[in-house]
Amino acid sequence: MGALLALCAVLLFVGGPDEHWTRSMRQGWQFGHVLLFFVLARLALPRLQARLAAWAAIGVVLFGAGLLGLLVEWLQGFV
Repeated sequence: MGALLALCAVLLFVGGPDEHWTRSMRQGWQFGHVLLFFVLARLALPRLQARLAAWAAIGVVLFGAGLLGLLVEWLQGFV
């Protein structure tokens, strides 16, 4: 799971579709964001549920995903 997380994080900033990719491949590339945040949530949620109530852990994961998503999109503007 850690290797998948590292790969997804690197691919946010390196590579990407060019004019030779088909439309479906370009759209599939955008799915990488969903995959990254799924892996992050999957890793974080059990650890948070051990310390917090289930509803609080889910809230923390959703808030963190939103905040991290904003940060990633902002950073991608510089790459």
